[in-house]
Amino acid sequence: MASTAFVTPDPVHDKSSRPYLVTWMNNLLKTSFKDVRQMGSGACYCQITHWVIPGSLEISKVKFDVQSEDDCKHNFSLLHEAFSKSGITKMIPVEELINGDPQINFEIMKWFKAFYLANVNVEDYDPVKARGGRDISPTGAFPALIKEKSKLDSEEEVRTGPKEFPFSEHWMDIFDWAEHSELGERFTFCRSCNRSLKTFSKGLVELRRHVETNKHKKRVQMYQRSVLQSHLSDQLPCSDAAVRFIHQLCCSGSAEGELASQRFARCKLGLQYPKDITSVCQHTPYCVYIYGGETLGEDDTVSVVLVGFFDVGASRHRIRFLDALQSEDRVGEKTAAAVVETLKNFGLPTHNLAAVYSDGNGAASEHICTQLRELNPNIVSVGGLYAVADAALHAGIKELSNQAQELMVDMHAHHSSCSSQNDNLTALFVSDISADRHLNTSCLTFCLFVTHVLEVWTDLIMYFKSCNKEDKKAKLISSQLQDPKVRATFMFLEHALKPLHTFQRQLQTPEGAARADMLLVLEEASSLLCTYTSYFLQPEAAARFAKERDAQILKDKKFHLSSPELSLGGGAVEDVTRLQEEALAFYVALTGCVAEQLPLSDELLRSIALLLNPRSRLTLTGKVVRELGTELDICSSPEEVEQLTGEFLEYQLSETDSAAGASLEEHWARVLKDTKPASVFRQLVLTLLSLPCPPLQAQQLFAQALDSEDAALLSETEDSECDLTSSADAPCRRNATVHAEGLKDLNVSVKRCEVRLTKINDDACTAGENGHLWKEMPIRGSYGWESSLRQKPQARAVFQAGAATCFPPEGDDKDSKTQDEVAEETSPFSKRTPRGRGKQAYQDGKGFLTGELVWGKVKGFSWWPGMVMPWKTKSSPPGMRRVEWFGDGMFSEIYTEGLMIFSAFTKCFCKNSFASLPVYKEAVYQIIELAGERCAKSFSEAEGKKESELKLMLSWASEGFLPTGPEGFLPPDAAAHQDSSDSAMSDYQPPAKRKYVLKSKAVAPIITYNRESIREKVKEKGKHIEAKVV
Repeated sequence: MASTAFVTPDPVHDKSSRPYLVTWMNNLLKTSFKDVRQMGSGACYCQITHWVIPGSLEISKVKFDVQSEDDCKHNFSLLHEAFSKSGITKMIPVEELINGDPQINFEIMKWFKAFYLANVNVEDYDPVKARGGRDISPTGAFPALIKEKSKLDSEEEVRTGPKEFPFSEHWMDIFDWAEHSELGERFTFCRSCNRSLKTFSKGLVELRRHVETNKHKKRVQMYQRSVLQSHLSDQLPCSDAAVRFIHQLCCSGSAEGELASQRFARCKLGLQYPKDITSVCQHTPYCVYIYGGETLGEDDTVSVVLVGFFDVGASRHRIRFLDALQSEDRVGEKTAAAVVETLKNFGLPTHNLAAVYSDGNGAASEHICTQLRELNPNIVSVGGLYAVADAALHAGIKELSNQAQELMVDMHAHHSSCSSQNDNLTALFVSDISADRHLNTSCLTFCLFVTHVLEVWTDLIMYFKSCNKEDKKAKLISSQLQDPKVRATFMFLEHALKPLHTFQRQLQTPEGAARADMLLVLEEASSLLCTYTSYFLQPEAAARFAKERDAQILKDKKFHLSSPELSLGGGAVEDVTRLQEEALAFYVALTGCVAEQLPLSDELLRSIALLLNPRSRLTLTGKVVRELGTELDICSSPEEVEQLTGEFLEYQLSETDSAAGASLEEHWARVLKDTKPASVFRQLVLTLLSLPCPPLQAQQLFAQALDSEDAALLSETEDSECDLTSSADAPCRRNATVHAEGLKDLNVSVKRCEVRLTKINDDACTAGENGHLWKEMPIRGSYGWESSLRQKPQARAVFQAGAATCFPPEGDDKDSKTQDEVAEETSPFSKRTPRGRGKQAYQDGKGFLTGELVWGKVKGFSWWPGMVMPWKTKSSPPGMRRVEWFGDGMFSEIYTEGLMIFSAFTKCFCKNSFASLPVYKEAVYQIIELAGERCAKSFSEAEGKKESELKLMLSWASEGFLPTGPEGFLPPDAAAHQDSSDSAMSDYQPPAKRKYVLKSKAVAPIITYNRESIREKVKEKGKHIEAKVV
């Protein structure tokens, strides 16, 4: 049905009220709705569409008596299919309609009223008879339609959660150190600190506070090192060949024994190897990479096995090292059996094995694929996809005469032996084209060579004519260059290899990108067969070959095009009659090779590209997705096919759009995070994202597979061990027994004192003169910057000689505190406030926590930007917040009803105030600047110009604060803001006056330390810098 037959209305001018629309709908469909929110099931809209567009949907499939949210989504999927068939591009916000959003329901109802009035042609339509006498149930009558969250949202728990927080299993997923406590559900045990935390009253807030303490960070490092040391002694499950290969690949030095190699390999593979790989592959489709013939030592070779999968949490494709197998044969039979045995030994599930990639020769790769298909018949072998250009090139060239090849060989021999160098020949043979390797070069290099030869063809003729007349080789080359068939052959090759050349270029990784563009690779691969069959086959035969892949169709001359219709590359080529037969044989061999190398049909490759492309999700049909799921064996039953179709339609109807500048991986990571683990659509997308994508060079993948986060930890551990060893061996660092006067009975063993300079810049508390601690103003944009909107300039970097870094005496440190413990006690999280002055957290369950950016409404002003501050007294009135306003820095105590979240920027921003009030303009600038700093958003394009920066800021805020969204500028840590003073300068009160003062006591002089005074003291007679520093 043509889309032009229907009018898409614009109900902007419709001034109908909600009661009028409800009455209109009741009279139209003979229903009994009382509110617009009761129409969120979509049944009434389906019947209006059935009325206006007869035959667009089957009314019998509409669920009028909805019982669940899935029933509502089913109705909206029918509505979406009907709109797609009729060419109507109206987006329906399904989630908002089902959840009963009154404004959205009101607007959609107005649109359908206008749609009905503009397009209805059928007057004798009985709505009750059409739906079989059934009533349309209002959605408000069913509590099952209330959307329940299946996942625990930590942010909502902090905002609106209960006042009591017993231990939750979900906390163990957020913090890997959290465990059940023996003290009960009121506590959470920290494995790193080896103590229980009281979390019953604050829950996640307390856990986040604990994470930021210096003591916990120090203990985490110590725990990780202890775990690393314990794991280093464990025997690795991989082979000895894998250990030696890792040491040879990543370590420049020679192996220092088997234990050292084991420790080094453990570091590169990770502490959790191979449990982390097995755990991921249990629920995620994965691909196996096999690289054979990797050298190990002088004589041995190994086959390296890698595992690749899409990491949703990291939003990228990951490669992990699995094992290295000793290569015993070139054919690959034993290697294939060893690969299968390796997968079984490591416990990798074969039902999730989606693809295999092998860079070995054809026989070895075929053996490996055959063995793996015995475990899973639906494995996709993608090795041929990335080798199709080279294989097709070599297959085609073999069908051409040897004249062009002989010309290449002769020119290379002349260039190698001639004493006088020619610039054109030198430029030609810079690449790997040589006398012996011209057939084994890559398609990309060969195409560039052919193009360059044609560009300098005339110059080459002139050069070889000018050579010595006695040089028979030069005469032969000159005659070959003047042969019309040879030139026509090169022109034909340039034309015929263009599709392969284009495909090969897509395999190259763009500059600055980690992987090639997978969508472009699939699109170009899907068009190869169609392009080459159109060059020499009739259209009907080309379509038949695309479906059947029968090589006899290519060879049957009755399906070939006539000579004038062959695509040869221009009139100069077509004039050479002898070349037409060779060109036809070239096309037959090349096309047959392409069909053999492609792992999937061109239709499937095109469907994969369409599905993965976020921009084409509305153009893809459910039928294509069903075929894709069936062909890849994602769906094994009709029920799973229906589930896949429903989930795909839900994805189409969702309003998740790809953020500007977001990559393909980032888009799908955001989509997959909201899907259920048992989703069939999720399984399909993860299968497609697990497919290998260039670069596939062995060394690059090995570097990715062995890039473990535990490597830095091991290096620190080894450095500390080396320091201890060297300090024990060095004679100047021997322990000495000190007998000091007044300490005759105390024998103290000390280490040699060291002088170290510590840079003081970011820490909240810094050691000052004589070991006292002073608090530095926080740097703009760092944590704690929000403590005051009136900022001081950033403090300069201060270097202090290491009073705190000297080694304490051994045996006398039981009661002393470490530097980290002192820092923790003075950190913003653990610092005690004076009695009666503590900043209390808002726990009334009405949101707007400390540090949150908001809009506030004060009488006489438009919505003004501000930030929630902690309440100054012991407890705050319920529903009341203390807000500091940007621009003027004033405070207000305001009810939460007069506040809105800052993400409602387009609703609260006032253009008139921005244009007329400089204070308002400055306030908007300050709050967006702070939001940008929290979101790590840069406005460097403005080049320091404030007006340009303001324009960029307003554009960023109006578009929804992409890519992070409103979540990006939430307070860095709610707990920290609750316990810290958020307006230190404005809340400061001077200490009370001392009641008793000794008047006769001499006033102590005020000593001021600065750089100049220290310099003068050093210059004093007999003084040295060492004395001052130590």
